[in-house]
Amino acid sequence: MNKIIDEIFNVIKASPYDTLWDTPDEYRDIFYSKLVPDTYNHFSSTHQDIQRKIKTEIDTLNGKVIELGEIYDVDVTTNKLIYELIKAIESDF
Repeated sequence: MNKIIDEIFNVIKASPYDTLWDTPDEYRDIFYSKLVPDTYNHFSSTHQDIQRKIKTEIDTLNGKVIELGEIYDVDVTTNKLIYELIKAIESDF
C-alpha cells in the first residue's frame, strides 16, 4: 500500500490535479489510523466483483493512475502490478 500511495502522490504532483492531503505521509496517517480500521470487516468492491466473477473497477482505479503516470512520465510500477494481477483474475471469468 505504501508504494501505491507514493506512486499516486507522485502522479498528482506531476499533474495539474490535487488532493486534500499535502503529502503521502499525511494520507498514510489517515489511511492506517482511520480508514483501514473502519473498514476492517468490509470487502472491497473489487473483491466482491471477483467473487461474483464480473468485471472490476480496476480500469477506473489503478488504470487511471497508470494512464496519468504515462502522460506525466511517472513510474507507477506497483500500480501496474496490481492492475495486471486483477486483469489476470478477470481473464478467467
